[in-house]
Amino acid sequence: KGLMKIDAIRREKPKKSLFIGISCMIAVLIILIITDFGKGEKAFTFFFIAGSLFLVAGMALLNVVLFQLGRPSARVRLGHFNMGVRNTARKSVRSITLVGILACGLFIVFTVGANRINVLKDAERRDSGTGGFALYGESTIPVLYDLNSQKGRQFYGLERSGTQEVSFVQFRMKEGDDASCLNLNRVSSPRLIGVDPSEIARREAFTFAEMTDEVDPESPWKVLEQDLSEDLIPAIADQSVIVWGLGMTVGDILTYMDERGEIFRLKLVGGLANSIFQGNIIISERILIQKFPSISGYRLFLMDAPLDNMDKVADSISWAMQDQGLDLVPASARLAEFNMVQNTYLSIFLILGGFGLLLGSVGLGIVVWRNIKERQGELALLRAVGFSRKSLHSIVLSEHMALLIAGIFYGILAALLATFPSMLTPGAEFPYLTIFIILIAVGLNGVIWAFLAVSFAIKKDLIPALRKE
Repeated sequence: KGLMKIDAIRREKPKKSLFIGISCMIAVLIILIITDFGKGEKAFTFFFIAGSLFLVAGMALLNVVLFQLGRPSARVRLGHFNMGVRNTARKSVRSITLVGILACGLFIVFTVGANRINVLKDAERRDSGTGGFALYGESTIPVLYDLNSQKGRQFYGLERSGTQEVSFVQFRMKEGDDASCLNLNRVSSPRLIGVDPSEIARREAFTFAEMTDEVDPESPWKVLEQDLSEDLIPAIADQSVIVWGLGMTVGDILTYMDERGEIFRLKLVGGLANSIFQGNIIISERILIQKFPSISGYRLFLMDAPLDNMDKVADSISWAMQDQGLDLVPASARLAEFNMVQNTYLSIFLILGGFGLLLGSVGLGIVVWRNIKERQGELALLRAVGFSRKSLHSIVLSEHMALLIAGIFYGILAALLATFPSMLTPGAEFPYLTIFIILIAVGLNGVIWAFLAVSFAIKKDLIPALRKE
């Protein structure tokens, strides 16, 4: 009963916890050293693993800290706060569980929210999803001349004021299935588009999320002109198309039939990171003409134009090429259409995760209530030797507030580590305000429930508990 129920704090050193904590920290350091966090989809995976290991290390080292807090020490000044913090070592498993649940919840919410994309941010950069292009256009009727040449500009009336500074990257098109995120079905024959690789290579446009060994990282677009072994044709696609639209990975093979009825194979040698090419497979223009010689002219266009005068330029080009049925949109608007689906799902998960954290923080009040019920005899004895109700309130509340703060703080650190590459990605939109509101709500909710549990329990008469000792 009462004081006799107080568990003795174990004296055995937590050697396993110390070993696990140090090992995980070393693994985190190794990942940070060997990973190039600026490039590649693998960086996201490695940093997520590093954040998870950091979380595990924190829980293991917390067990060591609780052991140290439970050891007697004459150098510690036993004020109300210190007494409360040292009390967390008495039920170490319960304390670690509480901190771990809060930290894991915040870790998940943060990592989900960090993957939102704002296409308007850094849209002018060449390594962004727009490739730094201002306009994206598709025509109904093929354009037969090179729009960058003098002859092409004269023929289509692109010598008007406002269009002289515009340069074009032109694509031939072989119709196929829509493999973008706007189509929820998996496809087998996405649309093929052919381009002169040198036009994109000299601009150093777009970012590759993943590449095969055939690709030169210094100039990845030149791979489209290479002759691969086994009669394979190199192809590039958006990474989301490869993974979700096709259910494949970089390095897999796609099969098509040309106009002669012969089968040819495309090897996916590279995946682009969140680009306006969703739904398309990109190959060399030369190869596309060989396989489909009846395709004449260009139907897809990327345009470099002054961003501060983009609307006027778009109107001029649309008017000049109205007979070709040219549909022009800002490149960022096209990318935003694709990202809307992803951002909607992430927003739903973020909000649901926030509600889950709020409900989880209510559990802090339940833990406080249970701890006080188990320690009625101890609190009664402290009350009998001169501690006021206010003092008992401070001791018990500081014990559980320390756990709440530790869970929130450590969860944030692990999440920031896991999402570091995401925050550096062009166009990344970290929802600071939303996550800050969730943190404030979780913290206040935990404080309120813990305060109510402590206040209600302390107000009860503790004398009957003391008589049972």
